[in-house]
Amino acid sequence: MSAARAKILAKRAALLERAEFERAEVGRQFGEWERPLLAADRALSIIRMLKNSRWLRLAVGAGMAALALVRPRSIVSWVLGGQAAWRLLTRLRS
Repeated sequence: MSAARAKILAKRAALLERAEFERAEVGRQFGEWERPLLAADRALSIIRMLKNSRWLRLAVGAGMAALALVRPRSIVSWVLGGQAAWRLLTRLRS
């Protein structure tokens, strides 16, 4: 085997080792984001389901109204939270 070929093979082996290390590092970094991304994915699927199901929206609205009647003092915080969520959703959509 020529010296040039041996040099190329050694460089290839070093590059493969580096690629494996970088792949493992990226996997570790994305592992930290797995749970937050799963939560966001679930929230988006719930939003899509509510958007597509008229009866489910009605049921959620009735449930919120019932909770508002049971605990009227907390309704102000619900309204403020709802407004903040609405603003966030409208910003995300545009």
